[in-house]
Amino acid sequence: FWDQVNLSGLDVNEGGLFRSRDGGESWTHLNGINPRPFYYSQIRIDPRDEEQIYVLGTRLNVSSDGGRKFRTDGAKGIHVDHHALWINPKDSDHLILGCDGGVNLSYDRGKSWEHLNNLPIGQYYAIGIDSKEPYNIYGGLQDNGTWGGPSRTRDPYITNEHWTFVTGGDGFYCRVDPDDPDLLYCESQYGAALRINRRTGARRNIRPKGKGLRFEWNTPLEISPFDSKRIYIGAQRLFESGDRGNRWKVIGPDLTKTSKGSISAIGLSPLDEDLLWVGSNDGGVSVSQDRGKSWKACTLPQLPKLLWVTRIEPSQTAAGTAWITIEGRRKNDFHPYIYMTRDYGKSWRSMTKGVPKDEPVYVIRQDRINPNLLFLGTERTVYVSLSGGRRWSRLGSDLPVVPVHDLAIHTEAGELVAGTHGRSVWIADIRPLQQMTAQLFFKKAHLFSSSDGVLWSSGKPRWFGGVKEFLGKNPPAGVNLWYYLGWDAEKISLEIRDQKGKLVRKLKAEGTRGLHRSSWSLRRRRDRVSAGEYVVRLVVDGTRYEEKIEVLPDPLFRTD
Repeated sequence: FWDQVNLSGLDVNEGGLFRSRDGGESWTHLNGINPRPFYYSQIRIDPRDEEQIYVLGTRLNVSSDGGRKFRTDGAKGIHVDHHALWINPKDSDHLILGCDGGVNLSYDRGKSWEHLNNLPIGQYYAIGIDSKEPYNIYGGLQDNGTWGGPSRTRDPYITNEHWTFVTGGDGFYCRVDPDDPDLLYCESQYGAALRINRRTGARRNIRPKGKGLRFEWNTPLEISPFDSKRIYIGAQRLFESGDRGNRWKVIGPDLTKTSKGSISAIGLSPLDEDLLWVGSNDGGVSVSQDRGKSWKACTLPQLPKLLWVTRIEPSQTAAGTAWITIEGRRKNDFHPYIYMTRDYGKSWRSMTKGVPKDEPVYVIRQDRINPNLLFLGTERTVYVSLSGGRRWSRLGSDLPVVPVHDLAIHTEAGELVAGTHGRSVWIADIRPLQQMTAQLFFKKAHLFSSSDGVLWSSGKPRWFGGVKEFLGKNPPAGVNLWYYLGWDAEKISLEIRDQKGKLVRKLKAEGTRGLHRSSWSLRRRRDRVSAGEYVVRLVVDGTRYEEKIEVLPDPLFRTD
């Protein structure tokens, strides 16, 4: 490289900004500026003024004298860490700047900036959910801290104002106490763990102390399914606390494979409180059946060395069964690695059928209701398996191509929450998948049971927000009604009836083979129905299928 641009005679180790005016035949060293070159340090030159130069970094560095001197205030009032800059070739006062906070516009050469806050481009590392109704979603974002917000609102849309800032840093794991939805455990860079009480405002640093601890950038933190006061966090060793992080004890030896490795995944069995799984960022996988008193290292077949263990998912129904996902992007290895064990890690089986061979995998989750139902988050999308992971299919069509770094299943709501690294949070209704069996596919038709309908009260109207306000979608008003047809129907109808059998609403129904969804808005003509029990009736070629549906008042007005 140096010979190609002819830097002979210059001390290239000095680094910084070089300029050539003869096509690279000779170079002049102008300035020592070079902010984190593996991450920033891109150079942009005003196409209408060669003396105006921008160098991207933590700050936006600007020179007006051809690169001899730089000032660092080129992006006042917006998020730091700048990675992309476009200069309008016809109007160089017009700039578009991409940073860790999103996309920003300037029409005065960077003197002032407008933040485009209406784009769904959040980068989530991990997802937590609580037990409230509607439930809240918590997540850690790239360099934007940890936030929490509702899965749906009573307002027409979900806006930024509905979300609450929880804590700063690069946000990663966030876990919600199952017995107290206002008690959170959040973590940012290298094990900086906090316990936060949203109700009282109390905050406490609970990061384990000790010399030589090696915490992963994205340190795993988990709550025991058996005791909400018991939590786990990993450095090179696993730590356990029985009092919500006030005091810690080390359980087990160094569970990594190298002197620089860290624990990157913790799996806690929901069936056996003594069964613990640990994975590391250098390819280590270990299991303990006595809550950390002793550990066994696992050997996975045909796995390259020193890859990154991303998740371990212990089974909901069989204690010895677990799934594990591993990725190797940092070693230029983009293969998907998914394994399952049925014997506490003694033997493993690869489970990648249906996943492209160039698609790294980040997370795997098993459904609590249907043990054969698994979900997979990859570098590009979400996959689903109805066979315990033996075969995978892409889930849905409206999720953009985007890395999915975490998945969480809200069992009561029947919803899958995907934390994407680029398109924020996506939620899918998975209730029909939770009810699917192999026998169902041989039936002429099947009507799935639906969730309860909720008569949500009206929220604030949004009349004058303009077009630059972020408006996230709420779920469809009312309830989703799902049915399956084994083959095309000649005649089909879908109706809502009351307890006396009186028709409430006719709904649109498709008659082609496959899985179908229709929505009932909880209305009889224009008026909302009353709370109570109703019947969903599907008639396919003269055969009737019925399911009951409960319509409930808004939780704000319930007395039970």
